[in-house]
Amino acid sequence: MALHSKQTSEIRDPIYGFIKIDEWERTIIDAPEFQRLRRIQQLALTSMAFPGALHTRFEHSLGAMHMATVMYDAIIENPKNKKLLKDRFGYKKPQLAHNRRLVRLAALLHDVGHGPFSHVAERVMPFNDKERKPFKHEDYTFAILRQSPLRDVIEKNDVGIDVEQIVELFEATEENMLWKEIISSQLDADRGDYLLRDSHHIGVQYGVYDYPRLLNTLALGYDPETGDIETGELKLGIFEDGLRVAESFIIARYLILTQVALHKTRRAFDYHLEQAMKEILPSSKLPKPSRIERYLGYDDYVVLNKIRRKKDKSEDCKAILDRRQIRPVYEKEIISKKTEPQEGQRVEESFSEEEERIREEKKEVEEVSELLKRKRIWVHLDDVEKSWYDIDATEILVTSNHGEVGLLSDRSNIMKNMGPFKAWRLYVKPEAKKKADYAIRRWRETHV
Repeated sequence: MALHSKQTSEIRDPIYGFIKIDEWERTIIDAPEFQRLRRIQQLALTSMAFPGALHTRFEHSLGAMHMATVMYDAIIENPKNKKLLKDRFGYKKPQLAHNRRLVRLAALLHDVGHGPFSHVAERVMPFNDKERKPFKHEDYTFAILRQSPLRDVIEKNDVGIDVEQIVELFEATEENMLWKEIISSQLDADRGDYLLRDSHHIGVQYGVYDYPRLLNTLALGYDPETGDIETGELKLGIFEDGLRVAESFIIARYLILTQVALHKTRRAFDYHLEQAMKEILPSSKLPKPSRIERYLGYDDYVVLNKIRRKKDKSEDCKAILDRRQIRPVYEKEIISKKTEPQEGQRVEESFSEEEERIREEKKEVEEVSELLKRKRIWVHLDDVEKSWYDIDATEILVTSNHGEVGLLSDRSNIMKNMGPFKAWRLYVKPEAKKKADYAIRRWRETHV
């Protein structure tokens, strides 16, 4: 029996007040595969540094659905966007209503494949032989949608939506590329929600941005590199008068990553969690997506229980339970400069100079690491150079009054002067911190 789309419930939410759901969405939320997200913390063990950071993927997923909905509504209700959609696709009310439901559902389910302690679990996901790289949580999301009982729950509806339509939205086929950008892009509902939600629970203002203003400036535009206004690929960005809120959105993400995700204590517990999970999991890895039922059996509670049982035999398990984490003793962090050449200088030369500066910074960290090892001090190098924040990869598109798309970095001095963030940090065991501090202090005396 198909479930109807009539609204039946409201869920209280600390960010938006109430999130409205209908009968069909409620059955999906009540399914065990989705309820599992109640037992997966959004920010792993960040609560060891910020005690309020105990919120889960469950509430974030509800928030992402709400954010995607208000973004969708803001886009199609704007006269300029509405005209572009009508001229380009001939959208009428039934198609727009269908797309709205599809976007809501995709946002609701976008994180259903996360493993224990969220992104930390990706460090213990098995290797994907076909792609020649480890699986990601998105691979598990697709497997849950296609292979678990959740598929039957989703497909019992009266609106003509099936699992493959959701997967196609995630994978961005040509037809739905535009709506996919609400789910996954540099200006998506996922980031829009977690910046506000993480800041609220942690008790900081780093991720706060002008949310109502951002909605009012959401714009559709065509990419001039792929054609004209009739054939060019449609993109989601902001209108020209939204430059300042777009800058604040990027700065908010930069701050929440550097001040929270890269916090020294959070990173220390990420390390211990990774090592502990390798010890407690069969073959040191989570089950593959092809064994999705076994994978769904893992959540934070299950992993913590296994960690508790192994406490007396594992240094990392003991460190997590007793809060005796590794301690930072030396660090370097830089915001890399843009590599635009000076007058008369080649691009290659400018890039080479910046790369040399980065190499020198990293070389110094490695030198201190070797010093500690010679002192027979165990040391862990936390290298975030290749992960986290690259401002060049966070471009937001700006739509002119004529519908043509440009880049925020061409209009914003802030963007023009922000390069990739890189950081290296050395950790030692708690009992070795005084010895390490002394050795580094003596080393600095000879390297002034």
